[in-house]
Amino acid sequence: MPSLNGVKGGTEKLYPPDSSSQQEEEASTEQLKKTLGPNEGIIERDKDGNVINVIIGRTREEEEEEVFDREVEPIPAKTDVVRGMYIIVIDIKETVDFIYYEIPMLFPDVALEAQAANGYTRETHQADGELVFVRECIAKYGDNYEAMFRDIKLNTYQHTANQIRKKCERYLKSLSSSSSMSIS
Repeated sequence: MPSLNGVKGGTEKLYPPDSSSQQEEEASTEQLKKTLGPNEGIIERDKDGNVINVIIGRTREEEEEEVFDREVEPIPAKTDVVRGMYIIVIDIKETVDFIYYEIPMLFPDVALEAQAANGYTRETHQADGELVFVRECIAKYGDNYEAMFRDIKLNTYQHTANQIRKKCERYLKSLSSSSSMSIS
């Protein structure tokens, strides 16, 4: 084996550091501080092994100070429902002051109700096989869900009485909604 204990691969190229990269080094030092934990540190050494710089990770308090001192930009509302809702509060004193408050801040229930009223409801449909099963069950047993549950020939998937009840209710609800649509 000729490569045993020998050098493999290429050699490392050593580039001299640029004097203009001082700002980049400071930025990379800050990035390193962010990645280090509170009890971690990195020691930078020169070629001779002498300590040049010690980078210590930021403590939790320093991170919290940075986060809390940063100013938060207001985020615009994404929906028209929230964007257009304001309430006027009149001060009881002699002068009338108009103060605008956003409803979601004061009355979250009202905002949620308004958003739900404008929401899109998705239509659900039962599968064809499920429709056949439900029709046969209702034709044979009416609303006796326990009997539907016990019928091993009709209930091949072994649905529970509650599952069959829910399927039948969905079917009957879809029948009533489709008949009301066809009348109007």
